Amino acid sequence: MKRSTLVEGRGRHWRLTRPVWIATLTIAVTGAPALAHHSFAMFDRSKTVVLNGTVKSAQWANPHTWFEIIAPGPDGVVQTWSIEGPSPNILIRMDWKPNEIQAGDRVTMTMNPRKDGSSGGVLGAVKLADGTTLRGSPPGVGGAPPDAGPPPGAATPPGAK
Repeated sequence: MKRSTLVEGRGRHWRLTRPVWIATLTIAVTGAPALAHHSFAMFDRSKTVVLNGTVKSAQWANPHTWFEIIAPGPDGVVQTWSIEGPSPNILIRMDWKPNEIQAGDRVTMTMNPRKDGSSGGVLGAVKLADGTTLRGSPPGVGGAPPDAGPPPGAATPPGAK
């Protein structure tokens, strides 16, 4: 004999068996790590850094795009910066093309830096050599400034134009 629980709702009675409860609980518990993955807690959203440099690599792969930029940081030291972007699907919805940024391109990238001070951050926007500005995320999400460009007072690295 199966154990079940009577659930009432919308004028109907449903019997949920133990396997249904177990499956529901399993989905609820195992889904939590996926939600935790999408936190921006590692980035300092109160700071914006503008990098003027050369693209070392652009990786279009799920779950996130990644851009490596060779540029001077706020301290003036040239280094490779690892910038995390949203999924390719989100960028395509925002009118990006997979070949829009390639190794060797000169770009100006706006980002929120990592809290630990390492050379990386979350993508805000990219200005291409031809003047085109591409948002890295919808406004106010994942580091994107509302105007898609460097916000007033953003830290510009020494020697940047």
